[in-house]
Amino acid sequence: CWATTASEFDRLDPERDLIVLPGSKHVVADLDWMREHELDEAVLGAIDRGVRCIGVCGGAMMLGRSITDPHGVEGGRPTHRAGLGVLDHETVMSPTKSVAHVEVQAFGRSYSGYEIRYGAVGDVSFTTAGRVFATTVHGLFESPDFLDDLLGVRVAPVLEPTFERLADAVEQHLDTAWLRSLLSP
Repeated sequence: CWATTASEFDRLDPERDLIVLPGSKHVVADLDWMREHELDEAVLGAIDRGVRCIGVCGGAMMLGRSITDPHGVEGGRPTHRAGLGVLDHETVMSPTKSVAHVEVQAFGRSYSGYEIRYGAVGDVSFTTAGRVFATTVHGLFESPDFLDDLLGVRVAPVLEPTFERLADAVEQHLDTAWLRSLLSP
């Protein structure tokens, strides 16, 4: 469920629930929003009660000690914010976007994914502290092995079959030859 109030975190069960702090195009603004709605304290309280938490990219940045944007990459002006302080890393935004295919080690296995971000987050391709996980790598949740290791649940891959069904629907319901003719000079 998508939590928007602090009270929603009170009923989380450490044995079955997982907090996901997703990626963000405006990490500092989203962290400010969390604080305005007291979600930062709710997340920290849930973590203290043993609820697992994973931060992905921007969410991983939020879990660290601080986020500094000296060039105003996200909001047009330099900013500095304390992070949630759960993990021991600092993020410094850079005006140059980092894009790379990466391999990470997690749960004793190697996983493939990619990084795409403006911030230098240190070595947080995948890190853990107790029941808190952080990763700057996208694509991990597409791996059934990763989900099994993280959640203890084996799920069937859905991305490829979903793309196949989408391609079939496009082929069946759209005049692709006509669409291609629009693109030709």
